[in-house]
Amino acid sequence: MLDMNRITEDGTRFAFILTTICHDPAVVDVVIGRVMAHHSKQEFGYVFVSALSVMTRHPLADAVAAIKAATGRDIQQEAQGQLDAQSR
Repeated sequence: MLDMNRITEDGTRFAFILTTICHDPAVVDVVIGRVMAHHSKQEFGYVFVSALSVMTRHPLADAVAAIKAATGRDIQQEAQGQLDAQSR
């Protein structure tokens, strides 16, 4: 049975580690490998989605706001437009 509390904790930790090391793809690969080795395939999927959720809500949201403030471009709206166009 999955321990969702542990998965959420691991996902949050994984998200902040990834945002710290994202500038070095080799290190990202090592960290992902370690997390995969620590979890079953099913658990890793949940941990990854949890991490993605955290990264989307926090660092990425901050980055989108900073880009909009600096350039006036709303990349979130642009991405939504692209998704809408693909779904037609």
